[in-house]
Amino acid sequence: MQVIEFLQDLDHPAVYYLMRFASLLGDDIFYVVFFPTIFWFWKRFSAIRLTVLLCTSIYINFVLKEVFQFPRPENVGFIEADGFAFPSGHAQHAVVVWGYLAWALRKHYAIAGLTVFFIGLSRLYLGVHWPGDVAGGWTIGAILLMLFIFLNGRMERSQLSFSALPATGILLVLTLWFGLFFSVTYSGIVMGVLFGLVAGATAAGYVNIPSFSRSTIAGAVVVTIGAAGLYGIYRIAPPLAANGEGALFITLAIIGVWISLGAPWLSGKVVEIIGLEVAGKEAA
Repeated sequence: MQVIEFLQDLDHPAVYYLMRFASLLGDDIFYVVFFPTIFWFWKRFSAIRLTVLLCTSIYINFVLKEVFQFPRPENVGFIEADGFAFPSGHAQHAVVVWGYLAWALRKHYAIAGLTVFFIGLSRLYLGVHWPGDVAGGWTIGAILLMLFIFLNGRMERSQLSFSALPATGILLVLTLWFGLFFSVTYSGIVMGVLFGLVAGATAAGYVNIPSFSRSTIAGAVVVTIGAAGLYGIYRIAPPLAANGEGALFITLAIIGVWISLGAPWLSGKVVEIIGLEVAGKEAA
């Protein structure tokens, strides 16, 4: 409690908004923006690997919270936070996301480290985690990231690969198993997202849809079409999602497929039409 009180004694609007912004980088809304961004503007294979790593981290975090069931600090929070305290999901996933991005890009390590630090610090300042929660989240995230990098290197050296259809079938079985047959809160959401994004991206690669937007026009088109589609799904999804973990799995899988396959495919068709119209006008 002394650490939380010390940080909260730094009472200045700039400090509050800095910490609130840092915490926002681990909130649900961040991931709503994050997943479309990496699948629309990054190499598909890198986006798939990060999705597998991040969803695994989220699932493990939910499991550990229910195993330990440590309560959050009381009467000191600047914001509301649900669920148990240990380990901090914000801290754990920050290491996974920003650590992976720095490793994949082979640069910006200092920026990634500072981002991870401030995200964890923000959870203490806002009074929703104990220091041990944040330290535990950082540690678990680092272990998962290092294990993933190690296994990725082993797979690359062994040149291990899977054909699209069997790999998708295996993924479906695993995500359904972990999503529906384990009493883990929000498991259907996490596993539905994982299956939808990876299966959709695998199908997109199989039919040779470009892995990322290569021009400003293409980027604007995929954002417009993708956001419109997501809005439409969110409008009609709540009644379906209210019917249990299975319904949540299906709903989030549909959203994932739209992000990784539907929006890129439809956007590509629109860009082709636009390109033909521009070429026709130039010829005229």
